[in-house]
Amino acid sequence: MFQSCVTYFGEDPIKASPDEFFGHFSKLLTQFSECQTFLWELREEEERQKRQTIAKSFFAKKQRRSPRNNNNGISGNNGNPRDPRNRDFEKLIDAIQSGDIFSEDLTRLRTSFRIPNRKSIRRS
Repeated sequence: MFQSCVTYFGEDPIKASPDEFFGHFSKLLTQFSECQTFLWELREEEERQKRQTIAKSFFAKKQRRSPRNNNNGISGNNGNPRDPRNRDFEKLIDAIQSGDIFSEDLTRLRTSFRIPNRKSIRRS
């Protein structure tokens, strides 16, 4: 079987050892895998930068349209900075503006803002 395979690829079956012959294929597959990983990481980085740019431009437009006045005392949590919901909300806004919300590190933060099921709302 080895001799027919080596002959098929134009090598001399007497001079070529199995380790040398199949080593070329192993090296090819390793390099292909490394290249594929590199391209995947490059594509992910480009997408992250694109999402970050979109988020920054979106928030810049939003701030220009409706300027906020933080000194008026109006806040969703009565202005209490120690309220965990207020801190999480501020972390979420900062993460969206910086583009970090798209990373896996903030999954806990993302899940803390999920809307409860309808069943749990009806029971309340």
